[in-house]
Amino acid sequence: MRFPVKLLLSSFAAFGMITGSLQAPAQAAGGTIDIVNTSDTLSGSSVSGFDPNATLRMAIIANFGTVSWANTGTSASLISIDGSTSQGLWFEGTQAQLNATLAEITVNKPCAGSYKIYAQVTDSGFLQHPETNHLYKYSASSLDFDPALADAAATPLVSGGSNTFGYLATVTDNIENILVATMFGRGWLGASDAATEDDWKWVTGPEAGTSFYSGRGDSNGAVLPGKFAAWASGEPNNSPEEDSAEILSDGRWNDIQGGDRNYTIEWGGMPGDDLSSVTIAKDFVDVSVQGAFTGNGSQADPYLIPDATALYAVSGCGGASTYFKQTANITLPANWGGDQQFQGHYDGNGKTITYAENMLVTHDNFGVWG
Repeated sequence: MRFPVKLLLSSFAAFGMITGSLQAPAQAAGGTIDIVNTSDTLSGSSVSGFDPNATLRMAIIANFGTVSWANTGTSASLISIDGSTSQGLWFEGTQAQLNATLAEITVNKPCAGSYKIYAQVTDSGFLQHPETNHLYKYSASSLDFDPALADAAATPLVSGGSNTFGYLATVTDNIENILVATMFGRGWLGASDAATEDDWKWVTGPEAGTSFYSGRGDSNGAVLPGKFAAWASGEPNNSPEEDSAEILSDGRWNDIQGGDRNYTIEWGGMPGDDLSSVTIAKDFVDVSVQGAFTGNGSQADPYLIPDATALYAVSGCGGASTYFKQTANITLPANWGGDQQFQGHYDGNGKTITYAENMLVTHDNFGVWG
């Protein structure tokens, strides 16, 4: 299905940020990572205790805002999909190379709210959800939806193992969306509406059989209360007979009929699962930002848009999992800046936007007005 790529723009004044040191850095696989925030950079963070000749992988994740890598020639390799500025960056290199890379990472603050920057290092190819501890690995196989389901379910966490088998990834929160999309790229999700049209359910993992979205994105579709979805604009639309879900590298989802895709395998949350064979060094830092909006941009507490000033800020505060809600009718000033593209979910809430000609505002989805 075709859909436009939305731009994430930025035109904001600086916001105040407060950071604080937390618990002692976690240790795993013979090493540690200590993550700190110094003047909106990760300078002063460190990786230590690993074999200096080993090839390691380091992930940096911001559950709001983004992080950027300057790449001044450290020789570390960026292996994540979504570019050098993203909510998630994934690197490969030696301990020394990763330490040099940490000094080159800048924290790009979101518009408001409290959030975390997570970091993890391992000598395996796994990524770990920093809150649920579920594990993820990308499959290089390219299969249709049903064969991908079967392959993931037959893949043990440990080669030759007889327990703790995987499943086609289910994405139930923003951090997981970052891990699966920006780190691994386009692939199948363990979701389908084949059983009942327009009733999207997870069909794998501990969420199997759970509905998370009802309807269609081009009409009155909606994420069910307490659930998560990141459909692209107008999706899902069942055109034609699209009963399976895929995730794109920018974090948006699309329903699709079939065809070969890569996919992410997830482990965790199933009865009898034992994830202890995979060790990952982890740490995080809390960040608080005083910004232009009331709310924190989540589905439960969206950014509130009461006037033209807040509306103009939407373009730079958007993201695949950011929510906005208009709270008053808005009349735009004569010096309005023209077309404003944004990424996120905008609830018009029955309010109007007027400016010479009729304005277009999408409801509860990705959109653009001009």
